[in-house]
Amino acid sequence: MTTMLFRLSILIIAFTIVIYLNLDNSNYKLIDVSIKKPEMGWLSNGVESSCNLKFGNEIEVATEVTGRVESINATEGEFVKKGTPILQLDYTSISNSINQLSLDKEILEIELQTASIELSELNREKNRLMSFIKDNYVAEVDLEKLESNIQVKINQIKTLKMQIEKNKLNQLIKRWELQKYTFEAPMDGVITELFARKGETVIPGLRNFDSSLVFKIVDERKYKAIANVNEVDISNITVGQEVLIYPASITDDIDAFKGIVLNIDKEPQKLLNNLVYKVEIELKNIDKKLFFYGMSCRAEFLNRDTHKHGFLLPINLVKNDNKGNFVWVIRDNKSLKKYIEIGERDNFFQLTLTSLKGDVLIIGPNESLERLEDGKDVNVLD
Repeated sequence: MTTMLFRLSILIIAFTIVIYLNLDNSNYKLIDVSIKKPEMGWLSNGVESSCNLKFGNEIEVATEVTGRVESINATEGEFVKKGTPILQLDYTSISNSINQLSLDKEILEIELQTASIELSELNREKNRLMSFIKDNYVAEVDLEKLESNIQVKINQIKTLKMQIEKNKLNQLIKRWELQKYTFEAPMDGVITELFARKGETVIPGLRNFDSSLVFKIVDERKYKAIANVNEVDISNITVGQEVLIYPASITDDIDAFKGIVLNIDKEPQKLLNNLVYKVEIELKNIDKKLFFYGMSCRAEFLNRDTHKHGFLLPINLVKNDNKGNFVWVIRDNKSLKKYIEIGERDNFFQLTLTSLKGDVLIIGPNESLERLEDGKDVNVLD
């Protein structure tokens, strides 16, 4: 009887433990978390400025001569190679001038050849008379008259040679001007605007329907940003300085795109009652899905003397307990506290002096961050 009671007691205890464990497991649900590898970056309290995105190279081609548009050999939006003919002006007038100069040169050369022959004959006659003078067969007055004719012929030849050289120079100038009637692509790029139309007249120095601008070509493979930096901050900007660029239209947490200061205007411009300097920034490897021509963006100028580089953490990820500051990391699908030494911070990021290389951060959701426990299993969201 005692043995049966003992066995029954054991069964009751075992049954109770099983029920308790089942109840405990049914009440425990894995916490959903999002994860991300920590990233290195600059903690900046430096110069920030608004900017606009432009193509890295864009050229507006203008006319230097007045002429009527005879033909257009490209369309807006078309990609062309350097040297491709884009537009042709009517060059009939200058072509006729070149032809006339060429004809005039031929006539001058014939006249020069004739004058040279006549000079040779005069010199032969002079030599003949010189022999007669020795024998007193010819008067010296006849020789003087012949020498005068020789000098006239020499002057004529000099004038003809000068006229031929001047003609050659005029032809060279006209042929150089003739090149201005044909407009070619100055680089590989896309024709974004054709300012002139067939049959219109382009005039140097004017911008309207009869305009000096002929077409605009851009290199869409490269981008640059034009920033307006306030005069009080411009002393902190230098050519070659690194810049972080953020698209202003996107509020999500995205990585900045890097740039380099290419040029700083020497003269300021007035903008909304402030004096600003235009700063040109070259961008590298930007995401064309996030950046578009003309869009607004934010420029953050980095200075290695005053900016700190290291692992940057959004400030909401840094927690603390009685042991110190820590972040949640994940390892083997478990949430673990990683204690860190912190450095400087700004309004958005905390710089950590502890290496996070090889770690994976738990970054959210916020309600999950508050419920995490050290060493507990978690469920990683896709």
